[in-house]
Amino acid sequence: MGLGWNKKLSSLWGNIRIGTTDDYSYFEEDGTLEFNGDATVWDDLRFPLQGARINIAAGRLDYDFLNGGVGFQSNARYPEEPVSMICQLEHKTKFDIVRPHIHWMQQSGVSIPNWLLAHKVLENGTTTTLESDFSNYTLTAADSHMFPYTSGNLVQLSTFPDIDVSSLTVSDFLHFVLFRDSANTSTLFSGSDPSSETELIFEFDIHIEIDTLGSRTEFTK
Repeated sequence: MGLGWNKKLSSLWGNIRIGTTDDYSYFEEDGTLEFNGDATVWDDLRFPLQGARINIAAGRLDYDFLNGGVGFQSNARYPEEPVSMICQLEHKTKFDIVRPHIHWMQQSGVSIPNWLLAHKVLENGTTTTLESDFSNYTLTAADSHMFPYTSGNLVQLSTFPDIDVSSLTVSDFLHFVLFRDSANTSTLFSGSDPSSETELIFEFDIHIEIDTLGSRTEFTK
C-alpha cells in the first residue's frame, strides 16, 4: 500500500519517511516534504507569451493605472471589445472541473454589468481551428456574486459556471475571452447592461483542485 517496511517515525512530531528503500516521500520535523527516487513529480515553470491582452481600438476598454485594472465602459460590446487570456493547466491539477471568476469593483449601486466569458479548449496533440469569430467558443454569463452590495465601491467577486476538464491532461490549454456584453448581443442576459458606470475588473482567474504536487511522469498525470 506504499507504506513500506521502512516507514520511520522518530517521534509524534518527528520525521516520517513513507515508501521503499530508494523511492520515498519524506516529511521533516518542520513540515517540509521532500521526494526521492521515483517518488518525484513534474510541473511547469511557465512563461506565457500572451498573458492578458485587451482590444482598445474602439476606445471602450482601457487600463486604469490609478486603480489597477481594466475599465469597461458602459457601451463596451460583445464581440468587439475582448480581453484575451491563455491558461495552461498545471501538472498538479485534479482534472475534474475548474471554476472561473473575476475580481472587480462594484460602484455606486446594486446593478450588475453583463459580464460574459467565452472559452475554448486547446488540447495538446490534437488539431484545432484558426477562428474568425467566437462561434466555436462556449459562452457563459456570470451567475453568482459573492458579496452583497451596501455602499461605496465594493471589491466584488463574481463567478461563471464550472468548466468540465475531465477529458484533459497535463499542460493542455484553455483560451478565455472576457467581455462586457452591454447590448446583450449574446442573449444570455435578461436585457441590456443596467449599469451606466465604467466598470473596473482587477483580475480574472480560475480555481483548480489539486490532487498531487506535480505529475508522476513528465507529460502524463
